[in-house]
Amino acid sequence: MTQKHPHPITAHGHTRIDDYYWMRDDKRKDPAVLEHLRAENKAFDAAMAHTKTLQDKLYKEMVDRLDPDES
Repeated sequence: MTQKHPHPITAHGHTRIDDYYWMRDDKRKDPAVLEHLRAENKAFDAAMAHTKTLQDKLYKEMVDRLDPDES
């Protein structure tokens, strides 16, 4: 589960709390954010593993419909 770190943001005279502001990483270098994303990707892959054959079939079908000369 994603950790929450409350961060107040004030705009237009209103303040709201963004619990996930810590995940903002425009340079894609924060080790905590990268590790969290790796874990999320691993969990997603595990949850979707049973659809791998269908994913491959759908991907091939879409690629086969593309004009190979079109960039």
